[in-house]
Amino acid sequence: MSVIVHWENSQHTAVMLRFRATWTWAEFELASARLEALVSSVSHRVDVLIDMAEAGEMPTDGLLRMGELYADALPNLGQYVFIGAPQGFEAVMGVADRYYGALGGRLDYRIA
Repeated sequence: MSVIVHWENSQHTAVMLRFRATWTWAEFELASARLEALVSSVSHRVDVLIDMAEAGEMPTDGLLRMGELYADALPNLGQYVFIGAPQGFEAVMGVADRYYGALGGRLDYRIA
């Protein structure tokens, strides 16, 4: 599996989503369902750490797939923190912010 999800700490306040090259959107969808189950299992805020250091290239249709992040309706979902994002990722997030923000979406994120 090239996309792994697990609790990052024993307090269950952060979930780690780790990508390894060459991941697929099908693997991401499975991991996303697991992430949703973990976050839904607690009532407090949960931040999502996304380790992209070994992710390699994003599969095609990345910008369209990001809409799923902006549409996430989990009430206790905290901030997304992208770690080790590749060069140019911040620009992609800027485009996604403008596009999905205009449609009413919002994503609280940081790039580390």
